[in-house]
Amino acid sequence: MKNLIVTIVYFLITKLNIYQYDNNLIYQAGIDVLQFLYFVALFAVNLYLLTSTKKRPTLLIYSTIFLILYSLILRILLEEIAKFFTPVQGIINFAKYAGKIYFISLPFASFRILETQIKPPKNYIIFLRIILFSIITILLKKFFGLNGILYSLPFYEFISFCRIIFTHFIHNIKQGGFYGRFNNFK
Repeated sequence: MKNLIVTIVYFLITKLNIYQYDNNLIYQAGIDVLQFLYFVALFAVNLYLLTSTKKRPTLLIYSTIFLILYSLILRILLEEIAKFFTPVQGIINFAKYAGKIYFISLPFASFRILETQIKPPKNYIIFLRIILFSIITILLKKFFGLNGILYSLPFYEFISFCRIIFTHFIHNIKQGGFYGRFNNFK
């Protein structure tokens, strides 16, 4: 559940930065469509991971495959989905452009979701992650403008993915093989 709340905070930070960058209703409406679709995917994966009785490595594989397929389907059908939300062509074009960037991060999100279910982070860690995301967003906005804002979520998810790989796979080889902590589940 904390994952979804943190994701909503990330979305608010992104919206605030887009608003500060350019008070353009097309950008704001386009990002609303993308964030709704992104949230639907994360909600589905969270629900699956919470209700499933399978082992964690299997859950990770299934949820990652689901998010990859979801990303591909959205990449193909994003224009039609955006038309469902709005008839304005500018919003649809921005959603298509930004969607290609935004949904790159979905496959990495399953690792972050599974990690928080294995060992729920303390509140101060969540706060630090939000601050890190804010800093990444501000820096990328400063150097790359609107593209920097759009790339902030995929960039953050990739950093989280690398951190998880390091801490759980490489660092925990001593604790039971390649999968480390992921093998020790019901």
